[in-house]
Amino acid sequence: VEGARFLTLLCQYAPTWALQLPGFLDDIVVETVQRRAQGATQERMLREFAEAIEILTSERGLILWLEDIHASDPSTLDLLAYLAQRVERARLMVIGTYRLAEVIVGVPRLKAIKQELQARRQCEEIQLELLNRQAVAEYIAQRCGEKPLAEDLVEFVYQHTEGNALFMVHLVDYVIEQGLVVEEKGQWTLRGEHPTIGIPDSV
Repeated sequence: VEGARFLTLLCQYAPTWALQLPGFLDDIVVETVQRRAQGATQERMLREFAEAIEILTSERGLILWLEDIHASDPSTLDLLAYLAQRVERARLMVIGTYRLAEVIVGVPRLKAIKQELQARRQCEEIQLELLNRQAVAEYIAQRCGEKPLAEDLVEFVYQHTEGNALFMVHLVDYVIEQGLVVEEKGQWTLRGEHPTIGIPDSV
């Protein structure tokens, strides 16, 4: 969707949201939108966004992709719940990624939303499988360059991460930043003895 078209739609149907983008509006439009947005409440903002989405998806389908929704603020979770609970039809698909353990332990609101949507068959949870050894090797090769990989480097990363993509990315970052990956005899390998590494601090 072109930016200008989207801004016009927000100004018309969701002025309280358009006000969050003052840098994209000229002074006359801002003044008009401010008048229309007077008396804004959280309920009104939720309703406006949903209506804007309905108008937008009447023209074309929309995929809304949200990363790491386990770290979302309460207002974002309220918006997700509101969109999911509306009965009006919209060509909208919401895809969200989250860490299951953090949802179970630390985000009861998101857990409750997920359970309610699953009970109404309005969402599907897809758990990502662990990467196999070949996929780990391919990732390391992309990070290190064109030269072949020594067997010990691939084995080290695979054994330490067991194919967990998040751990793998951070572990590879760590061994590269620490200078533990070196070029020897035309291939990338680990420097010296295999280092003892726990979970990287970045994880």
